[in-house]
Amino acid sequence: SLPRRRDIGPRRGDTGPRQGDTAGLNRLGVTITTKVDKRSTARNLLKRRIREIFRRHLREAKEPQDIVLIAQNGATALSFAEVQTEMLSLG
Repeated sequence: SLPRRRDIGPRRGDTGPRQGDTAGLNRLGVTITTKVDKRSTARNLLKRRIREIFRRHLREAKEPQDIVLIAQNGATALSFAEVQTEMLSLG
């Protein structure tokens, strides 16, 4: 007889319910291209600001979602407070 297949977790592309550390939490993806700002330090600063705002305000949710933010030109010139206002206004 054939050996039984071990269940090793979700396969690539599986869209089933999330389990483990991310169950019940929103997840964040941030994209900031070099077209937004050529300087990597400016792009990384914006990413850190976005992640911190997400951690403080948007991490827990009634219904978990995957959130993807794509920065636009001029975003690296915004202060922390301005980025926070923009993110919280998204809903």
